[in-house]
Amino acid sequence: MTVDPEALRMVMRTWATGVTVVATELDGVRHGMTVSSFTSVSLDPPLVLVSLEHATQTHRLLERSGVFSVTVLSNTQQAVSDRFAGRQIDGEERFAELDTFSLVSGAPLIRGGLAFFDCRVVSTYPA
Repeated sequence: MTVDPEALRMVMRTWATGVTVVATELDGVRHGMTVSSFTSVSLDPPLVLVSLEHATQTHRLLERSGVFSVTVLSNTQQAVSDRFAGRQIDGEERFAELDTFSLVSGAPLIRGGLAFFDCRVVSTYPA
């Protein structure tokens, strides 16, 4: 059975979930992307899971840096979600004019989010 990718994408967009921006920084280059595939894996030790397309710049930088941040967006941050989904601005300019900060990892977080995670990669699983 063949599944039309656009039809599948349209159907999956109806699945209600939170929206996050996953970001990383390596050698002064920051990049991030809108990610809805984010979940808690374990409370002790604290582990989260994000799913990233291998062909993205965010994935490539994250793989090399070994660190990432997760900003859980609020319902007032639709424009931020669109920006990091590549609908408005591409490349490093996604962070232009945004109020950001970083914690231990150095990966950028976006002020105004509901929650923030400062992470290091523990394991990766290609799929």
